Amino acid sequence: ANGPAPDLWPAFSTLMDTPTLLMHGELSDLLNDEIVQKMRAACPDIEYIRVPRIGHAPFMTEPVAWAALERFFAKIG
Repeated sequence: ANGPAPDLWPAFSTLMDTPTLLMHGELSDLLNDEIVQKMRAACPDIEYIRVPRIGHAPFMTEPVAWAALERFFAKIG
């Protein structure tokens, strides 16, 4: 899996009219602050949560992650 990372921005751009929750772990080695800022600038309505002390993909058993999901689902009904 060495080589250039795929360009996922075209796929991300399709989410502009879709309620979206961006959640990642604080210790992610894949999603840094620069990328998050770019995503939030491109999609200002995106819901965002960074789960403390967790790697890239938080388990939904993490209280912070679960609470974020509950808020997001309540918002989109």
